[in-house]
Amino acid sequence: MATSMDVSWQLDGITMEGTVVRPDGTGPFPAVVLVAGSGPTDRDWCSPLLPGANGSGRLFAEALADAGFATIRYDKRASGPHVMENLPKLIGTMSMQSHLDELAAATAALAGLDFVDTDRIAGFGNSEGTLHVLNHAASAQDFPFAAAVLAAPPGGSATQGNCRRNYVLRHQNVCIPGLGLRPGRRLEGPGRGRLRHRLGPGHPGAKAAPAGVFRARNWWRAALPAVHPGRHGR
Repeated sequence: MATSMDVSWQLDGITMEGTVVRPDGTGPFPAVVLVAGSGPTDRDWCSPLLPGANGSGRLFAEALADAGFATIRYDKRASGPHVMENLPKLIGTMSMQSHLDELAAATAALAGLDFVDTDRIAGFGNSEGTLHVLNHAASAQDFPFAAAVLAAPPGGSATQGNCRRNYVLRHQNVCIPGLGLRPGRRLEGPGRGRLRHRLGPGHPGAKAAPAGVFRARNWWRAALPAVHPGRHGR
């Protein structure tokens, strides 16, 4: 049966807390760092802004333990039970870099456990957490990720989408020089302007997608008139 234990560590004078789940046996085990999405989402991937408390992060940790992986999941400094006391200390400091610092500190806490194989640590991010996993993977770290899992990452074309996602992409580019995203011009006009980005020629997204991707897109477009006849001419 898997074993769960709470752990804590210091980052910039603030105590961070997380939960480690380890499989049966002595190890060393491959391990996974679970990174929550945006807002006040806690270590279990629950949010006070959303109904329900299924805790998909906790469920992933339990399933991974059954498969032989140790895991750590953690409360960001702006989430969890100590958020109100932490927020005054975080004013003016929260950024993509501060999220990366939290992830790196959690990874180090996991790597410091004697039953963890430090050469086989993966990052598993959800939603905005995928950006922090990519940031970690693309930067020099004491414990680099051997693999990355990106669940529900920000999607869509980098030249389209809403201001918030493009704002995140712009600041992600600051954190990862050479990522290939270049700020576009701001569009002026009625209503709110929109900040656009272009894919640089060296970015993987600028390359041709596999043929199967285009076939799937065409199948979807062909099915739209039947699904929404009022919107697509039928």
